[in-house]
Amino acid sequence: MMCTLISDGPSDAYLVNPIKWLLTHLGFEADITWANPMTMGCGSTDLFCKVQRAVFFYEADVYFIHRDSENQDYLHRDLEIESVISRVGEVGKHIKVVPVRMSEAWFLHDQAAIRTASGNPRGTVSLNLPALRNMEQNINPKNLLEHALLVATELTGRRLQKKKLELSRMKYRVSELIVDFSPLEVLPAFTRLKNQIRLLSV
Repeated sequence: MMCTLISDGPSDAYLVNPIKWLLTHLGFEADITWANPMTMGCGSTDLFCKVQRAVFFYEADVYFIHRDSENQDYLHRDLEIESVISRVGEVGKHIKVVPVRMSEAWFLHDQAAIRTASGNPRGTVSLNLPALRNMEQNINPKNLLEHALLVATELTGRRLQKKKLELSRMKYRVSELIVDFSPLEVLPAFTRLKNQIRLLSV
């Protein structure tokens, strides 16, 4: 099965990894490609453009359409995505990926992955991460993940400032290093995604 992720922005490629884990976990043999919105010439907020061009340039059996909920509830994002799909036309099978607040909330549960991605896998400094059940309630999980990565380096001064330039790479590396996303099944948004994927076999 060929899948394509249509992400909210150019920094959301790391969602490929939890989606791939879910597909494998649910027994699907699938390859997943990321449709980079930057290469398709779409603005960061133009969902119609991203879906339309991804369908044109990336042939797939299933399209995963990502929108962070941010300050909107799931129903609002669900209707927004469906409205775009109806305008685009022939999209075929599609699944909505709607993390609460921001997608970074799905990468805060694995401290070992964060420490390794920071370049300091044996670090012991406290990362002060919220309990897993509260991950989706955090108002800015992006800032929380980036802060945790920088704290995990245990660097200071100019070396820490230089490390800040690597945050995008480090965040993607966190997603690659996580081997088990099952702890996220306590989060409603992640469970909603899992249930949509499960229905592919019906």
